[in-house]
Amino acid sequence: MGRDYFGSISGKFCFGIQESDDIENLINIEYEKEYTWNGCNCFIEVSDLDKNLYCKECFNDYEEHFEAVREDYELDGNVTDSTNNPKLYSETSYINYTISKEEHYEQLIESLIDLKKLLPKDVIEEFDKITNHDEIIDGYSDIFTNVYLSINKYKDSNFEQLLLYFSRYKIGMQIKYFLDRNDSCFVSCET
Repeated sequence: MGRDYFGSISGKFCFGIQESDDIENLINIEYEKEYTWNGCNCFIEVSDLDKNLYCKECFNDYEEHFEAVREDYELDGNVTDSTNNPKLYSETSYINYTISKEEHYEQLIESLIDLKKLLPKDVIEEFDKITNHDEIIDGYSDIFTNVYLSINKYKDSNFEQLLLYFSRYKIGMQIKYFLDRNDSCFVSCET
């Protein structure tokens, strides 16, 4: 149970504590909504929403796409748009971030420094032991086991707030690690 994030890095948001847009607490960035074409499930670039009247990868023209979607809607009983026509695209349950090293890196570093001050010293020491290791980008990796054990010692003292800072620091650490080696980091977050 819980919501995942994936792309350049992967992991799971802290259930019931961490929002899907928590990256915005690390850097000044706004998410982009994700859309897919109905009838074929191809992804749509947000910048192309107004330009693409139909999926040009799967259909020859608007009418072909419209008919395919209309048939699907009649079979599935799906909703239509305000003109009672089937919608050719839908918003997904994901939001996306494209994090630029040039634009966001310094701000990310400042946020990580601030978070270090909010977390117990032994937790930060465990995080600091994880260095130059490609498993950092995989939030499900066993490389984080000792960090989890360390934060779990604080269940009796403002644990929910500590867990939020912990989870935010972890995703920030993953983004930093990726940006240390690349110019940008793409993260898709389940909402």
